[in-house]
Amino acid sequence: MARAVLASLRGAGAQKGDTIVCVAENRIELLVLYMAILLGGMRAVPIDPLKGKMEIAAILKQIEPAVFVTDEPTRFSSVNARVLDIASLPQNGEAQESMGDIESLNTDEVFLVTFTSGTTGTPKGVMHSFGNLAKSAEVFSSRFNFGPDNVFYHNLPMTYMAGILNQFIQPLLAGATLVVGPRFSVSNISSFWRVPSAHDVNLFWFNPSMLALLLKLDRGTEGIEFARNIQIIGCVGTAPLSMRIKHEFSERYGIALYESYGSSETLFIATEWPDASEAGSVGKPLDGISLRFADDTELCVKADWMFKGYVGRIDGLDAEGYFPSGDLGKLDEQGRLFITGRKKDLIIRGGINISPSTVETVLVAHPEFEEVAVVGLPDETRGEKTVCFYVKHASFKESACQRANADVVAKLGSAYRIDRFIAMDALPRNINGKIDTNALRNYDHRA
Repeated sequence: MARAVLASLRGAGAQKGDTIVCVAENRIELLVLYMAILLGGMRAVPIDPLKGKMEIAAILKQIEPAVFVTDEPTRFSSVNARVLDIASLPQNGEAQESMGDIESLNTDEVFLVTFTSGTTGTPKGVMHSFGNLAKSAEVFSSRFNFGPDNVFYHNLPMTYMAGILNQFIQPLLAGATLVVGPRFSVSNISSFWRVPSAHDVNLFWFNPSMLALLLKLDRGTEGIEFARNIQIIGCVGTAPLSMRIKHEFSERYGIALYESYGSSETLFIATEWPDASEAGSVGKPLDGISLRFADDTELCVKADWMFKGYVGRIDGLDAEGYFPSGDLGKLDEQGRLFITGRKKDLIIRGGINISPSTVETVLVAHPEFEEVAVVGLPDETRGEKTVCFYVKHASFKESACQRANADVVAKLGSAYRIDRFIAMDALPRNINGKIDTNALRNYDHRA
């Protein structure tokens, strides 16, 4: 099937080394498309269809796609590339010509480019080879002995790194079974367990928001009955997991949860596993990972599967090849890694990186705000919530916040929605005259 899809891409003019943009909701055809791109020696650039037009435009400005594959062809009809409807791609059969064996591929070439929000607000395209992804997945899998007996459930966005590495490449290389479900959302919580229970899924990748929402909104007993009759592994990643949620979820469903830690640049870094678990830690570093800590305790990482730079530039590492993670941390005497804080000015909301400066760029275009500052505040459901502190302009009207939020969603996507607006007489500033975001994070927002 992947070879037939590759023939379609070539028929649309795509050649080895070309960039193929993929914008679609979760579906098996998207995973097959990734395999076709790999077989053809091309580059896959997945983009979440929920992103707003401004962020998608910022991504497309950095690349030159040969083919644009989407499940919404009319939405992207003005794109400067050949647009293919993913539903029109072959769904069975083999291409007539021989495409070569996967073993003959150059797995060191850039295969996947995922764009992540940076502190500057400009999306950064993180480049990885298939070899990088494979090494990271295999070393992680070895901690759990994943194999043919495992049945993975795929319900993270297939256009994000975790949806590709954790829930596609990992089971693929482990020889496991993959069951594809809809992208997790509040609207499908009531039916969350239906597909997994029908297929005896025994391995889930959760993020903390999913766990919190299931605890809050899953009122049925289907999940409890299913989980207590089958041995399930629950891996948790993309954002910090609170001990309360970890304990309550395991108590209710009987599923052991193992927290992990990684980044788009370095992929998997550390994980808990059945023989190495410690409350508050993200486990022990994987084989092939080297860690060191800067004077301010910032965690710096070197991996055997280090990313190949950013689109348009190859920097990002220090002089010795370590990647500054932006997270603060420490290792205990047993070699377990603890993440103690964050140095980078990013909000991690529901496992997705949010650039405050990007949101502020949209807000400052609204004249009813004299000043704005966007920060992340703790939230048990999402990990962090996006909060906008603002000073009113004389022209301010009560509907201003609602209109501004609608503008943010339209331009950046629903993940950037502001959870709360807080009015202030003046924004706090530090000795250099800059807005003091640390003071805002410590502000008593309950007042």
